[in-house]
Amino acid sequence: PPAFCLSYKGLGGASLLSLLDAASPAEAVCVEVDSVDRVVVNDTIKLTCISCRKRQEQDAFVDVTWTFQPKGENTTAVDFCFAKKHFFHNHQKTESKFGSSRMQFVYSEDYQEVSLEINDTKLDDMGTYRCHIYRILVMPTVPYPPEFHLTKTIHLTVLPEPFMDVTAKVSEVMMYFMIVASTVLLIFTLITCYKQVKQADIDKRNKVTDLLVIAPVNKENCATEQAE
Repeated sequence: PPAFCLSYKGLGGASLLSLLDAASPAEAVCVEVDSVDRVVVNDTIKLTCISCRKRQEQDAFVDVTWTFQPKGENTTAVDFCFAKKHFFHNHQKTESKFGSSRMQFVYSEDYQEVSLEINDTKLDDMGTYRCHIYRILVMPTVPYPPEFHLTKTIHLTVLPEPFMDVTAKVSEVMMYFMIVASTVLLIFTLITCYKQVKQADIDKRNKVTDLLVIAPVNKENCATEQAE
């Protein structure tokens, strides 16, 4: 069971992924989108977890914890991944650790995206993943700065083989059948036309030969009549 990621204690004893959010006028627009939840075994999938910060937010510590609960089991979800970026005295310190070499923490520069990528997926990876985000603003003069909590749940399905419904298979077979039938019909049409053209040419030559044979006979008949 993957429950091996490094934790960090700080800001009231919470396990932190301390991520620095730096506001910028040229900052790209953040859009929260749903994650993909189906993958074929041995493929790669990114479990998307995005938490767009509010306009008024400045620097902040962010705690991100990914948990996993296998499908069909009623066990408590296991914390299997922590990563952290701590901002302290104007210096940034980043640490991350994962329970599996197949996992990779994918994050944006401003740390509004804190997704998880799983490589070479296995059937055992199927289950419920939860991305827990806890953000607290860095406001030294405020005793209790604002806090934000967000949890995103992803029910991952791992397919044993590429999924293709019956309609798609029938359509594919019909497409190949139509291509083969069209090719055979085209070849048959070309052969028929060739035979017709060839036969017409033969008939034309026979007709010309008959005319050449008939012409001398007519001349002989005319000469005999004049002699009489």
